[in-house]
Amino acid sequence: MPGAPTVMRHLLPVFLILLLAGCLQQADRVQPPPKPEREPARIRYVVGEPYQIAGLWYYPRQHDTYNLTGIASRYGPGEQQGETANGEFRDSGELAAAHRTLPLPSVVRVENLENGRAVLVRVNDRGPSAPGRIIQLSARAASDLGMGEGSSARVRIRLLGEESRRAALAARNGRMTSLAGPRHQAPAPRAVPIGIITVSPGTGTSRPAAGPQVRSAVELVGRSSGIALTDRPVEETVLYVLAAFSPNRK
Repeated sequence: MPGAPTVMRHLLPVFLILLLAGCLQQADRVQPPPKPEREPARIRYVVGEPYQIAGLWYYPRQHDTYNLTGIASRYGPGEQQGETANGEFRDSGELAAAHRTLPLPSVVRVENLENGRAVLVRVNDRGPSAPGRIIQLSARAASDLGMGEGSSARVRIRLLGEESRRAALAARNGRMTSLAGPRHQAPAPRAVPIGIITVSPGTGTSRPAAGPQVRSAVELVGRSSGIALTDRPVEETVLYVLAAFSPNRK
C-alpha cells in the first residue's frame, strides 16, 4: 500500500505523545503524599502532681530560690523528640533541659564545675529518669558546656528568679520567651600574684622590690586602677601584692 509509510509518519508523533502522557500519570500515582505541617505548640505553665520513677517519689513545686550541685547528663540520639511536659517541642538545637521538680518553664544557670563553663537553659520537661542525675541537657546546651555525646559532668544549678517569672507569665498566655544574654559564659578570671613593691618610710614614694618584672607590674596595676602607686605618701613600710588577672582556662 503506497500511502502506508506516509500515514505512519504522521501517526508516530501522536503515539509518542500518548506514551509520554501515560508515563507522567503513572509517576503522579506513585509519588508519596506531602507531609502535614506540624501543629503549633500548645505551651502552658505546669507545676504538676507528685510522680514516681523507679520506686522514688518526686514532688514538683514552686521555688523562690534553688541552688544545687550534682551530675548532669545529656539527651541521647533520638531521645529529644515529640512534645515536652509543658507542650513545647523538643529540639536538640535549643538551650533546654529536663528537671524533676522545677516548674515548667523555668530558667536556670548551669555551670560545669569541671571546666568553668556556664550556660542559661530553659527547663521545659521532666527528667532525667537515670538515677544519680539532677538535670538532663539538650545536645546544644551540653555542647556549650563541653560535654560530649553520652558524657556527664558535675554541675551547679542556680534558678534565675526574674527570668523564670517572665517565662512563667508568657507560658500562662500560651507564649514562649527567648533567653536573654549570651548563650554561654566564659569562666570567671582569677588573680595571679606577680610581684611586690616596697614603700620606704619618710620618702613619700614607693619603689619596686626587685627587677624589671615587678616594675612592669606596678605600671600595669597603676594604669588599670587609675592610682599612682609611686606617689603615695606613707608613714611606714607597706608591701603591696600586685595581681594580674587572666581567664582560668583549661
